[in-house]
Amino acid sequence: MDQAKRHHRTSRRQWSFGHSRIFNKGVSALYSLPLPTPFTTNACFRTVLPPQPSEFAVATACDGSGGSWLFSFQNDSLVAKRSFASLLSEIAAKVGGSPKDLEIAAVDENNLYLAVLTGDAKPRLLMRATVPIASLQITDVRAFSSSSGILNRDSPSDRRWPLLISTANGHPRDVLLAQSTGHDPIFAAWALSSQREPQLIKSQNFFVNEIRAEASGDLIANFDPNVGGVWWLSLTKSLAYYDSDSVYLFDFASECFRVVFHPTFEGIEIRIGSGGRWALFMRGGSRIFVFSE
Repeated sequence: MDQAKRHHRTSRRQWSFGHSRIFNKGVSALYSLPLPTPFTTNACFRTVLPPQPSEFAVATACDGSGGSWLFSFQNDSLVAKRSFASLLSEIAAKVGGSPKDLEIAAVDENNLYLAVLTGDAKPRLLMRATVPIASLQITDVRAFSSSSGILNRDSPSDRRWPLLISTANGHPRDVLLAQSTGHDPIFAAWALSSQREPQLIKSQNFFVNEIRAEASGDLIANFDPNVGGVWWLSLTKSLAYYDSDSVYLFDFASECFRVVFHPTFEGIEIRIGSGGRWALFMRGGSRIFVFSE
């Protein structure tokens, strides 16, 4: 945390996290991302930015029938679009199974990584699909094997599927974060594979577990960390943000976690830059914390 630089009254020219290209010395241009009619910007609308600076942005939106779509923009031009239905059909044709839903798990400079899910009330992770941002055409699908509950979503309050991806050496590795099924507030990183059961890499205490001897019963009872988001940071590093706890960095090379920001709470925003740089801020706040890993 000593790497964080506090900026008071940070101007838009220093950091801009809207639909824009961001450079070290300011914003070169601002772009709106108009969606094709008749798509809507209701609750299913979301934007995803690759590490900045970038000319690309990705958005999800719904059509008039409630179907979900992916859109890829280069500056203010729409360069590709695909429905979730067409992506799911292609994935099923490639590897079989009955995938029902998609979620953007990670994004690097060139690709989206999609978590492929069942459509149950308690969704289960089936596969990971790689989709280039510029074309939205599937280039790789990796199915996961597990007879346990590791691939089930632990909490309905989790806002993102906590799938971390390393892209070093051109061979992506997939790691899923899953909370302990016992009473201890612990989560763990599990290596996923199509050939074998998930393998435990590393367990990590939540913050309240570090102080439970001094913590009151009420504090422990009210403690309920949920996944607020995960981000691809570099070829071998990812970030995981848990509400009411901390932001953790997971290093694929050392297979270890490190707390990089504490405490956290609902409403924190994170944006990824180039070269392992990232920023944390609260919308409407007066400070931005900038890190370099």
